[in-house]
Amino acid sequence: MAVRATLGSDSDIWVIDLERGAASPLTSGPGFKEWPAWSPDGSRIAFSTNRSGPQDIHVVSAAGTSREEPLLKSADMFKTVHSWSRDGRFIVFAQLEPDTRRDLWILPLDGDRKPRLYLRTRADEMDGEISPDGRWMAYRSDETGRYEIYVQSFPTPGEKYAITTNGASGGQWAPDGRRFFYGKDREGFGVDVSPGPPFHVGSPRLIGVVPKDAVAAAPAPDFRRALVSLPAGGTTAASLTVITDWAAAIRKN
Repeated sequence: MAVRATLGSDSDIWVIDLERGAASPLTSGPGFKEWPAWSPDGSRIAFSTNRSGPQDIHVVSAAGTSREEPLLKSADMFKTVHSWSRDGRFIVFAQLEPDTRRDLWILPLDGDRKPRLYLRTRADEMDGEISPDGRWMAYRSDETGRYEIYVQSFPTPGEKYAITTNGASGGQWAPDGRRFFYGKDREGFGVDVSPGPPFHVGSPRLIGVVPKDAVAAAPAPDFRRALVSLPAGGTTAASLTVITDWAAAIRKN
């Protein structure tokens, strides 16, 4: 299954069955619904919406069997959902502030569900994702003037470790938490990491190159393949270069 958000002043979250090619909307009504994130068990989808304010966080059944449920409602700052922790306990989101731009927040899904600030600096922090073991937070920041990926301890920030040093457009933990994958321009890289403590970052290795006319790309869960959107008709045949044995590639000296 795949999830997507339609764009526009009024938008909705849709689920696509990749085996049958069927698509069905999970949300409806006025307002935009964007930035969807799957729950770890695949049963629910959290997303951002402006139904009752600048942007709130709602959740809906991935099977379309329930109505939207508000998880976080407030009438102040713009929010974007980034990820759902692997243990299902937290949603990571960014909140736009007038003085500090985007800051990283955590929304607990048990107890009083009171959101708490994770990281606020003068830089722009975004794309927060908790590691599979729940001990680290990876995120993107432009504190150097260019977006790089960093890791700090979770649930409380501590010493900062740089995953990238030459720019990054986005990243993702491997399922085992011992590798991190990121993209830069048209290239995909893999980095061995040791959770520690202390946290240790290896050297990046190229694992794939996306065709220059690609519109978008998304890796498979095993990171051995990728789906790539290419312009239809009238274009020169393009190819996707993928190193299938990426584990050996990123460990090669």
